[in-house]
Amino acid sequence: MKNTLLTTIVTILMLALNSIVAAQGFEGNTLRLTVDTPNIGNTIAGPFDSVVGSHIEFGLSGSGNGYNVVPVDIDLTSNTINLDYSSGGSFASGTFNGYVFTDLNDTIPDIQGVSIDSTTTLGIDGNRVSFNQNQIFINVASLSYNSSSKIKLYVNFSSALSETSCTGSVLPNLDIYMPSLSYETSLGTQNIWAAFKYSGINPEGKYTWELEDYGVNK
Repeated sequence: MKNTLLTTIVTILMLALNSIVAAQGFEGNTLRLTVDTPNIGNTIAGPFDSVVGSHIEFGLSGSGNGYNVVPVDIDLTSNTINLDYSSGGSFASGTFNGYVFTDLNDTIPDIQGVSIDSTTTLGIDGNRVSFNQNQIFINVASLSYNSSSKIKLYVNFSSALSETSCTGSVLPNLDIYMPSLSYETSLGTQNIWAAFKYSGINPEGKYTWELEDYGVNK
C-alpha cells in the first residue's frame, strides 16, 4: 500500500505541474514570424520577432520582394493564434503562401497539435495547417478574404517536467506541501511552490488530493 500511495502522490504532483507549464505556452516567449511564398523558405516579409503578451504581436502590411503583403493583425495568447483581416481580395497561388511561426529561442514546450476553431471564417482546413515541435505553418494560397475574415488556431503543447525536479513533504494528515519546484521559462528556471489537500479515498479505492494553492517563490 505504501508504494501505491507514493506513486499516486507523485502522479498527482506531476499532473498539476504539467498543467501549469502547459498553461504558459506562448506567453512570455519570443516568436518569429515570416511570410513565405510561393514556397516555404522563400521569405517575402520578415523575419519579425515579438514577445507574446497582452498586445497585438504582429501587424502586417506593405510589400516585399515584388509581393504585396495582405494587411492583417496577428494576436497570440498562451495557446491561440488569431489573425484578423481588414480588407478584401485573394491570396496569390503557390505551393505555399502564408505564415511561418517559429519558437525563436527554443523556450516553448514542444508543439503537439494545432486545431482550427469554429469561429474561423477564412476557408482553411486541416490540410492548410501543419506544425513540427517548434514551428507552425498556415497556408492561405489562392484563398479569398474580406474584412470579416478571421483565423483562430488552438495549440497544444507537451509537458516535459521530470520527477527529479520535485522536492517536498507529505504531512501526517496526508496533505502535501512542495516548497520548491522548478520548470523552464523564457527567463530561465522559475521556482514555484504548491500545496495539495488530501481529500480521502474515492469509491474506487484510490487516494485523492485537491490543488489547494500554488505560487512563485520570491
